Amino acid sequence: MLQRPLDYEVRRHYILVLSATDSGSPPLSSNVTLMVEVQDVNDNAPTFEKNEYKVNVLESLPVNSQFLQVTATDMDTGNNARLTYKLSGNVGDSASKFGIFPNSGFLYLKETLDRETTDSYSLIVLAADNGSPPLSATTVVQVQVLDANDNDPEFVEDTFVFTVRENTEKGQHVGTVSARDRDLGNNASLRYSLLNTNSSFQINPVTGEIFTKITLDRESRPKYELTAEVRDQGTPFRSDHAAVDIKVLDTNDNSPVFVEPVESVIEIVEEQPLGTEVVQVVAEDIDSDENGAITYEIVKGKDNTDGADVFSIDMNTGIIRTRKLLDHEDKKLYTLTVLARDQGTPSRQSELKLQIQVLDLNDNQPIFPSSSLSFKVKEGVGVGQEIGVVQAVDEDGGENGRVMYSIVGGNLYGIFDIVRSS
Repeated sequence: MLQRPLDYEVRRHYILVLSATDSGSPPLSSNVTLMVEVQDVNDNAPTFEKNEYKVNVLESLPVNSQFLQVTATDMDTGNNARLTYKLSGNVGDSASKFGIFPNSGFLYLKETLDRETTDSYSLIVLAADNGSPPLSATTVVQVQVLDANDNDPEFVEDTFVFTVRENTEKGQHVGTVSARDRDLGNNASLRYSLLNTNSSFQINPVTGEIFTKITLDRESRPKYELTAEVRDQGTPFRSDHAAVDIKVLDTNDNSPVFVEPVESVIEIVEEQPLGTEVVQVVAEDIDSDENGAITYEIVKGKDNTDGADVFSIDMNTGIIRTRKLLDHEDKKLYTLTVLARDQGTPSRQSELKLQIQVLDLNDNQPIFPSSSLSFKVKEGVGVGQEIGVVQAVDEDGGENGRVMYSIVGGNLYGIFDIVRSS
């Protein structure tokens, strides 16, 4: 009979020497050797080497790759010590992403990992012996998914639109381009550059800030179209591109320039109705918007300007019209100073000096100093002899004021003749 419990895992067999002695005198005895073998029962549960395993797995690891072996031991023997591994109590992604070989305890990948979606998993591994009833143990495997450079950097805009004012000193901040990368570390460390060869702008490779390299002139170039590139620092690198449109804003740095009329002397016939168009002045300003919007006016009080009260100008169109009835015989020439002013702040202006020449209209008839004249001539005067001079005055000018003379009546038999021009 047993005095104490047996433990197979401590001692698997015993050798006992048994003695039988009679009660005679003297007593006789004999011995026998007894072999006692202790049979194993499934009284030991499996034991894992570690209560918790930690492993790093690259997200780019191919499917079916093995990445960790968990090991458990069982002090029993035979089927009581033959272990089978399986994942226990794992749901969702864990169950679909990972598998384990039941005999070896090797964990392997069943589906592709994506760190940007899930960066860690906690797996429960169960090891069960094949005893009856079976005994089991569990351990936890913490899987940390490491980043692979599997994401392109992405600009936050397809097209960046910036404005910068002309004539500012070089080094002026224009704007900042920015991008995102879902990776980590160097795989998400971004560097910016401008692909277009240009001498006007530069970019900070780390911050994405764009600055001018020169002083810009909108009138020379009002817009720049560039391409920005962003690269991560992974191996190999990944990249993205975005358009960068830079509009140069206008500064009122140009004065209006008169382009019409080409000639500074303008002619108009006298006695035209009030409001008759004399000429249209046109000025151009290469600035834009308000800086290039022009209004016109006639300057009063300028030296050698005497037509301010006689003529008017449309401030928007530049058309100059008469305000009074012009009379060549009263005044033949007027001087105007026209001002063209833009609407910038402060405004810029230019002046144009015009001479308005009033042309004569044949509106005056020749006038003799007297309604009748009397000449005396002696008989016998030779043919061709001058007998007197008549003179008429015409206040018109030019051909309109040149008087031609003729005898229109009373010259019986054509006795007299007159010099037509004098």
